[in-house]
Amino acid sequence: AAASEPERASHGAAIDRTLQKYAVLQYERSSDARRMEELWSARKTALLAAAALRPSGRVLITDTCVPRSAFPRAVAEAERDARDKRLTAPLVAHAGDGNFHFFVVFDPDDRDEVARVHAFTAALSERAIEPHGTCTGEHGIGIGKRAYLP
Repeated sequence: AAASEPERASHGAAIDRTLQKYAVLQYERSSDARRMEELWSARKTALLAAAALRPSGRVLITDTCVPRSAFPRAVAEAERDARDKRLTAPLVAHAGDGNFHFFVVFDPDDRDEVARVHAFTAALSERAIEPHGTCTGEHGIGIGKRAYLP
C-alpha cells in the first residue's frame, strides 16, 4: 500500500536529516507529478551516461536494497570499495525505498578488471544481506546471485 501523506512527509524529513548528516551535495525530491516524471527520466538516462564514460566497455548494473536505516552506510561502504578496486561505478539510487544501483563500467577482455568487478558485486551482495536487505532489489535474480539466496 502507498504511504499516506503524513508518512511521506515523515520519511522525507528523516531522509533530509540523514543526507545533511552525511553532507550530501545534491538531492531532490518532489510530490509534483511533472517533476517526478522528469526525475525518473533522468534516472533512466543514467545508463547511457555511464556507458559514455567508456564507449568500448560494458556496463554491469547492480540492484541492491537495504533498510533505509542502513542506506547511508551501505552506499558509503560500496563507494569506498569501488574506489579501492579502481572501478568506474556511477551510482543511481531511489533512496526512499533503500534501493541503489551501481553502473559498473568495465572492459570484459581485461581479466584483472573482471575479477575486481566480481569481487565488488560479491561484497555488495553480502553487505546488503547483513542488515536484512537483499541483493535482488527490484529487478529479480539471475544465476549469478544464487549463492546469496537463503
